[in-house]
Amino acid sequence: MKVNVFAALFVLLAAAPFAFAQNPPSANMQVGVDLDFGVEQAPNMIGDVAGATVRTDISLDNPATANGTITAVKLRWAAGGCTNGVKVKFFRRIGDTLTMTAERGPFTTYNGISLFGMTPPVDVQQGDFIGVARLTDCGGAQALNTGMINANGYGYLQYDGDVSGSVDVHAGTRAKFQALGLWGTGYDTETIVSTLPAVGSAKGRFGSSFKTTLQLVNLDSNNSIKGRIVFHPVGVPGSPGDPSIPYFIGGNGIMTIDDLGAAIGTNEFGSVDITSQTQVGFPGTLQVLARVYNDNGAGGTAGFYEDAVAWSDRAIPKGRIVQLGGKAYMVTPSDPHRVRFNIGVRTFSRGASVKAQLYGEDHLLATVTKDYPANYLEQVDGSSFFGVPIGANQLVILTVNDGDAIFYGTATDNVTNDPAAQYGVVGSGLTVPKAP
Repeated sequence: MKVNVFAALFVLLAAAPFAFAQNPPSANMQVGVDLDFGVEQAPNMIGDVAGATVRTDISLDNPATANGTITAVKLRWAAGGCTNGVKVKFFRRIGDTLTMTAERGPFTTYNGISLFGMTPPVDVQQGDFIGVARLTDCGGAQALNTGMINANGYGYLQYDGDVSGSVDVHAGTRAKFQALGLWGTGYDTETIVSTLPAVGSAKGRFGSSFKTTLQLVNLDSNNSIKGRIVFHPVGVPGSPGDPSIPYFIGGNGIMTIDDLGAAIGTNEFGSVDITSQTQVGFPGTLQVLARVYNDNGAGGTAGFYEDAVAWSDRAIPKGRIVQLGGKAYMVTPSDPHRVRFNIGVRTFSRGASVKAQLYGEDHLLATVTKDYPANYLEQVDGSSFFGVPIGANQLVILTVNDGDAIFYGTATDNVTNDPAAQYGVVGSGLTVPKAP
């Protein structure tokens, strides 16, 4: 278990039902955005959307970084002395629905930065969101106008009233590129460190029978590693109740699962998140080897190794988790009559809105826009995805207009059922073909 060295301080803060004009120490469990510029206004600091007197803002930037507990929250507010003026809230998205999981308060604000202790601490799951409710006609939440697409470009959603149940993500007023000054921190107990977007035991076309072998290798000789392997079925928004199996690997140990679907207890296709419940070296000391293959019985197997996508891929050039404003590309097979081509999309807690374009040698063949719920996997054949036949050596360009996602393509031989796969790679300066 990861333990925050500042826990004792946060426990003291949690005992006080009012705001402190001071800053909490940094911690390994966070949610939201820390806009700590002191009391003074930054040049591009703005107020939240001027909605109803009583309103709730839910930050979409920086969802909770792990499973754990939030013990202190920092809020940037435009007025001091708002007696019992705010509540801090926490939300979980399943599909397209945001549901409040906890709230604390009401609290009285300082002008500028207020620090609230959470009494008792709030349990959150990785991907949860933090929000603030304005209860009286006094001040308002402050946000930073980012003015660009970056890690804090998702902004926030605003709803009228003191939201206490469930709301549709499409029903709120969206403020993109405005980072809400609301930040929580605390303990870290479990972290999703990587994702295998396509795994399982499932029957396919032309008599194929696909399975997944998983090997987890602990590269640390001195420490053990433990966590969970969490399975999310295709076509259904992921939820906390999805099936999982634990793992424990000693120093330099190897854990092998010959048939992942059978181990989990499913014959479905889906995706897997691999979590860590230990502090040592993640994700660097855990190597994930997944082989997806067609089982032809006495005829042997044919398959490929699927790379696990680390969650840190959001922060690197040419990463495989495509964020807001990012473009990725894939290429269709050279012989689509012999090889069938599928397109897969795996989303995370913000869902995704995607524009997909299919290009021939010198012209646009099709454009589709798709909206995906949170923690969702879709895999369909390329022709169904675009609504037009897929040809040879065509370029697929995928632009994320909201949320974030992993994109991949599979090419499977229609005779041997030998599969292969490619990830949609984020293209730096990627441009679309131009007609002559």
